Amino acid sequence: MKVILLHNPKSSVYSGGFGQVLKVRHKQSRKIYALKKVMKQKIRHETLIKQMNIEIKIMYSLHHENIVKLFNHFEDNEAIYLIIECAEGVN
Repeated sequence: MKVILLHNPKSSVYSGGFGQVLKVRHKQSRKIYALKKVMKQKIRHETLIKQMNIEIKIMYSLHHENIVKLFNHFEDNEAIYLIIECAEGVN
């Protein structure tokens, strides 16, 4: 899934203890998504890595109108990226 960033990468929609969430657009469909970037250095502890993998599996299996949907995920040396449904105006 190729996406493009919609705003300045230095400013995120949400920033937390493990990373940040950025607003992105799919290059072909032009659909808006949220890209959750979880920094690996923050989850180096084995328990947190297992928890992250479990969270990803659970998110793929959930289908409910009140839960954001996980569409895809990938990782590089620095972070794990989750492409999720964009829920604008919700904290």
